[in-house]
Amino acid sequence: MTTNQIIINLIVKIIILIALGFFLKRKDIIANNGQKGLNNLLVKAILPMSILMSSQNLYSKEAAKNMLIMGMLTGGYYLVALVLAQIISRVLKLSEKGKAVFITMVVFANVGFIGFPLAAELYGAEGTLYAVVYNICYQLIFFTYGISLLSGEKQVRIKMLYTNPVTIASVCAVFFFLLQIKIPEMIGAAFASVGNMTVPISMILIGCSLADANMKDILKDKYSYIVSFCRMFMLPAFMFLVIKFLNLPNAIAGTCVILTALPSGSLNVIYAEQYNCEGEFASRTVVQTMVFMVITIPILMILVNKFL
Repeated sequence: MTTNQIIINLIVKIIILIALGFFLKRKDIIANNGQKGLNNLLVKAILPMSILMSSQNLYSKEAAKNMLIMGMLTGGYYLVALVLAQIISRVLKLSEKGKAVFITMVVFANVGFIGFPLAAELYGAEGTLYAVVYNICYQLIFFTYGISLLSGEKQVRIKMLYTNPVTIASVCAVFFFLLQIKIPEMIGAAFASVGNMTVPISMILIGCSLADANMKDILKDKYSYIVSFCRMFMLPAFMFLVIKFLNLPNAIAGTCVILTALPSGSLNVIYAEQYNCEGEFASRTVVQTMVFMVITIPILMILVNKFL
């Protein structure tokens, strides 16, 4: 099967699974409690097992070097994205809380919920391992600078870094890979089976989220469109040009660009609501970027395959 066929198959799979989730939620086959349960299952069990299994690749200096490059690229991305988001937010007529939400929605994407499945589908365990590095950088910056923005205080949620199952699995995966710690075959087979549910469950849950949305409010929110433009087009285009200039291997190049083009993260909504910081704006923006993802991600995957 050619790379183009793999990408087309993945696009069709994503669309079908999202449509299935939309249908199941609209028909109340998946109720609110069921959706919450699936969400917890994904974040606390399925994703961590998938991440751990990505560490079982044979060690190579090339892969270790690429992980370091991924960390440097991710750090550079967050620096540029934060500066750009700050500048744009000052131009817009937003309240102080609105500016905080705008910045976090532009900068922090849905790496865990959507990024890991896409990286795994496109580039296998190698892609997941690079996504792990990206996610560690995301968690470090979100739970320090991101939380301080939304709370309006100099607050660091260090506890979230060592109690979050995805973060713990990510750190373990890096050490397992570098030290070549092998998970016993019988346990690994079980973990792999669970990890294989990542894409179906995550895409079905996206469909559920879209079914809950009030599309009229979402389509009328002009500030959400600005976030969507930055999140889904401007930042990925910038990363695409950087990667093209650096001439990196396909797996790290594709993973990095795709992860930069993801919808705004759902953690933004959770903490915006917790700190009474324009939670409705955050919710509308997350859903709008998810809607656009159905169009922009497939196009980006084709461009990545053709030009990187």
